[in-house]
Amino acid sequence: MELEPWKYVAHQSRAKSGLPIRGGLARIAAWAWLFKNLTLKDWMRFCEAYGMPIRVGKYDRAASPEDKEVLWKAVANIAADAAAIVPESMMIEFIDDSTVRGRSEIYRDLVNYIDQQISVCVLGQTLTTQEGDSGSYSLGQVHDRVRRDIETSDGRQLAATLRRDLVVPIVQLNRGVRDEYPRVVIEREETMDMQALSDALPKLV
Repeated sequence: MELEPWKYVAHQSRAKSGLPIRGGLARIAAWAWLFKNLTLKDWMRFCEAYGMPIRVGKYDRAASPEDKEVLWKAVANIAADAAAIVPESMMIEFIDDSTVRGRSEIYRDLVNYIDQQISVCVLGQTLTTQEGDSGSYSLGQVHDRVRRDIETSDGRQLAATLRRDLVVPIVQLNRGVRDEYPRVVIEREETMDMQALSDALPKLV
């Protein structure tokens, strides 16, 4: 249904190219949040079991179902309780897999990759929110200008929406139709380099 005029502020952010339904950031952020959330859960399970060797309980052929149940409870609880009792005919073996140490890196790499992609989608760069492999002040300044460009674009889009759906209706309802309407400005005030200005003024004069 079409929205009634002069009752709503409807802002459509053109954050990326393509179909309008895919132009916002929520679609991208939702997928990234889902994958990162699943990765963190797997990482927590890995950390919980990390360092604990695999417990293998062995029983002979003559073991009864009750004996197997006793052995299973011992194997299942020995990690948390660090103690268990089993009949003399049974044996619990601890298997330490040294290759498990390298597997933890895949979770960290995936989480960092997702964070970097979200930073690129939202801010257009990564150095203003995350530390790069090799720190560079000049490269960080360039990345900060990219972020400022996106910020300026978002501010202009939002200002245009507020002028169209808020300012113009208020003026028309209270003062009638006008040739010109107030403008909304959303921007960051640029700081002035006083050192550069003081050096340049004498030469200009």
